[in-house]
Amino acid sequence: MKILYVYPWCGLGGVEVTVINKINALKNIGIHGKAIFLDRPFESGKYMLNDNVKCNLTPMEILSILKKKFDIITLIDYPQFLNVISRFSNESKVIYETHCSAEYQVEESYKVLNHNKISAILVPSQFNVKNILKLSKTDKKIFVLPNPIDTNIFKNIPLSNIQNSYSEYLNRTNIIWVGRLDKGKNAMELVEIGCNLLKKNKNLHFFIIGELSVNIEYFQSVKKSIPQNFNSNFTFIPGIPNEKMPEIYSLAANTGGCLVSTSKHESLPMIFIEAMCCKCPVVSTDVGGVREVIINNKTGKIYNLNDINDGTTAISELIDKNNYTLRNKIINNAYYLAKTRHSLESVTARYKSILDYVLNNF
Repeated sequence: MKILYVYPWCGLGGVEVTVINKINALKNIGIHGKAIFLDRPFESGKYMLNDNVKCNLTPMEILSILKKKFDIITLIDYPQFLNVISRFSNESKVIYETHCSAEYQVEESYKVLNHNKISAILVPSQFNVKNILKLSKTDKKIFVLPNPIDTNIFKNIPLSNIQNSYSEYLNRTNIIWVGRLDKGKNAMELVEIGCNLLKKNKNLHFFIIGELSVNIEYFQSVKKSIPQNFNSNFTFIPGIPNEKMPEIYSLAANTGGCLVSTSKHESLPMIFIEAMCCKCPVVSTDVGGVREVIINNKTGKIYNLNDINDGTTAISELIDKNNYTLRNKIINNAYYLAKTRHSLESVTARYKSILDYVLNNF
C-alpha cells in the first residue's frame, strides 16, 4: 500500500509532525508513506526534509509526484487542492483529514466534505466530529485517530544530559509555550500571566517557541508588551527541530516548570502529547478538544480563556514545590494516558484498519 499526504504548510507545526509520525508508524508494517508540504513555506521547513517528506516544490515537481500511483491520498485541510487530485490521481482513494478548530478555518475547510472524490474523513478528536456534524451536511464516514507519537524519542531526559544546551537555565523554573506567533495562539496572554508570576517569583524563565515569520507585527507587539525589568525572563526561539523538543520539555519538567497553552481554539494539540511523554505537566485554556486529554487536576490544569488571574493561579499551583503530590499525580496520569492512547504501537493497528476499510469499501 502507498499513501501520499498533502498539506499546505511547511514548518514545525503539530500537523506536520503528526504526518511524519504516521509515515514512520506505517513503515513498520510495510506501508509506504510520502508527504508533500506545499504553500507558504517557512524557514523552519528545512527541518522537515527527508526522503519521504518534500517541501516547497515547484508545480512540475508536484505533478510528477501526483502522476505516480498511490492507493490513498490524504488531503489535510487543503480544500483548494482537491480539484488537482481529481484531475491527476483519479485511481487513488481520498481521505480528507481535518484538524481545524477556529471558526474561520472550519468554514473554509469543511466546504468540500461532500465532494464525490472523498471516500472518508479522518480527525484527531471527538471535538472535530461534533464540529463536522454541527457545521456541515456531510454523510461521509468519519474516523477518529489519536495523534501518534514515537515514545522512543519523546521521553524524559535527565538534566545532566542537556546541561550543555541549557546550562544557564538549570537553576531556574522554566515554563515553555509552543505555537505560531499569531492572535489565535494568543502568546500575549502568556506574557500577561508570566508578568503576574514574576512579581512573586523572579526565578522563573519563559521560553516562547514558534514560527516568528507568520506575523511579524504580532510578534513585535508580544515582545514590546514585556516590561523592561522582565526582558531577561523571556526567550524567543524561532524553531526547534522536532527530535530536539524532548530536551526543552524535559528542561521544564525537571526544573519544576510546565508547558502552557494560551490558545483561543484547539483541536487536540500535539504538543500536549509530546510534553506528557516527557513528563512535563500541561496548563491549558479550556477550549476546543482540550478536555479530551486534560482533565483538571488529574492529567493537567485547565483555566478559563482570557482570565489572567485564573491562569496565574493554575500555573502557580502546578509549580509550587509544596504541591509536589498533586504535581506528581498529574505527571504520572498524563504519562500513562499518552503512552497507552498515543504511542505508535497503539495507533498503528487502528490506522491500518481505517486504511483497509477505505480501500475495500469505496
